[in-house]
Amino acid sequence: MALCAALALAFVSAASEARGEADSALFAYDDYYAVALPADDTVWVVGGWGRALRSGDGGETWELRSVLDEPRALLDASFGDARRGWIVGEGGLALRTEDGGLSWYRQKTPTEYNLLAVEAVDAERAWAVGDRGVIVRTRDGGRTWLDESLDRDAILNDVAFTDDQRGWIVGEFGTVLRTRDGGSSWEEDVEIKGAPEDVYLFGAVFEGELGFATGLAGTLLRSQDGGRAWQALTSGTLHHLFSVALAGGESLAVGDQASILRMDSGGSPAPVATPNSLSGWLRAVAFRGATGFAVGSKGQVLRSRDAGASWQDVSPLGRIAATDAGEPEP
Repeated sequence: MALCAALALAFVSAASEARGEADSALFAYDDYYAVALPADDTVWVVGGWGRALRSGDGGETWELRSVLDEPRALLDASFGDARRGWIVGEGGLALRTEDGGLSWYRQKTPTEYNLLAVEAVDAERAWAVGDRGVIVRTRDGGRTWLDESLDRDAILNDVAFTDDQRGWIVGEFGTVLRTRDGGSSWEEDVEIKGAPEDVYLFGAVFEGELGFATGLAGTLLRSQDGGRAWQALTSGTLHHLFSVALAGGESLAVGDQASILRMDSGGSPAPVATPNSLSGWLRAVAFRGATGFAVGSKGQVLRSRDAGASWQDVSPLGRIAATDAGEPEP
């Protein structure tokens, strides 16, 4: 699994290669790792070199926000409401905002391993997962983070909750954890059909009992019973699929070679056309209603306003205004 571990860490290492270069030279090479949509028309994108960008008009214009005084990779973001949320990243980093991103402050976590994903259950409660089986949680807005890590070395790539009781964690070695009691206990008695037991998983999403998970070499799994049993679907690609989201009864998966797959409720995947200028990878996708964003390498940001049927390039390159202050929209 050395190759899989290298792939999971590639995003972090890429963010460290050119830290000595001037900011003006970095924009063309910025890699974005996550996108969050805390309110209508409000978009946050985070990535390498401590990059955080905000749009208050649905991606028409962008501002470069100062959230960190050092160039660590920011690997995920999640908001509990329009004003309160978290960014996590390299070296156990956790940042918190309580004013819609006007200011961010660092919180102490019980790990120095990379935190690869965070899920805000609400404005006060959140879970984060990452390297070496790390699982941390907070119930008090991040004033304290509790260590609930696994007792084994497995990279955990994503965490998802649909309410305060039901959640899932996925990662390498076919790891699928699920809870129905708010994380008091986690179950691993899952069945995966049509894929290797040690399948490498990158992302997961649920709505009710219906869930999808994505992974290495075009892996696409569907569950219809809340994550107890999984069936592999024919994705039609060998590209790695890094992230998955739900929109208007459809599921969208993004991955390597700027690939986007769209699936109906029956799980029949079909590729979606993207702007011809795209290359590299798409690391994350998120939707709020029918409007969604996908982000990835080389500063790529795409927007869809029709539940993923079509996509427009709204990459911020050349349209970023650096700012450390300025009241964000609620």
